[in-house]
Amino acid sequence: MLHLSLKRSKVVFKAKYDIDIRAVTRFTISDTTPSARNVVDHIDSELEDCSMHLLNLCIGYVLGVKNNSQTNGVWNAACHSWDKVVAIVTPGGYLEEESVDVIQKLRNPNKHFRSPKQRNALKKIQKPLSYPELDPMVDKVVRVAYTCKRIRRSVVNYAALEAYFQSTKESSSLYCLQRIGS
Repeated sequence: MLHLSLKRSKVVFKAKYDIDIRAVTRFTISDTTPSARNVVDHIDSELEDCSMHLLNLCIGYVLGVKNNSQTNGVWNAACHSWDKVVAIVTPGGYLEEESVDVIQKLRNPNKHFRSPKQRNALKKIQKPLSYPELDPMVDKVVRVAYTCKRIRRSVVNYAALEAYFQSTKESSSLYCLQRIGS
């Protein structure tokens, strides 16, 4: 599914520069949603949210790092100007402990594969499966895009991680597997 902004960018570039851009972006996540929304507002008044943006928002609400807010303009008669008033439509908050626990457990493989020894062993499994070799990520819990990326990487590498943990007898690997599965 093409992101709506891609379609709009084609129209803008075609109109302004008389060129056609045929680039497709898959699973790109940005924490600059307000600025992207402002650009789209200048292009067209109708805005549809893409599925990744929706997922991004949902994860942000679940983690409690953002609220669903709405900014409205209110006339201030004393100053004879419009004031921006932010109202929280849906407060963000944590889901039950078990749900948030899933996201926390996805951090364990990332920590485990920081060691070059474990990372090289995983790469040997990823290569024949034609999986991308992924370096450990720096933990940024408050960034929603980071959480989406961590979930996506775990799904993409599930078979490689499973094969790695089944092939090793190392105690730290078994401990990591227990922490993921429990």
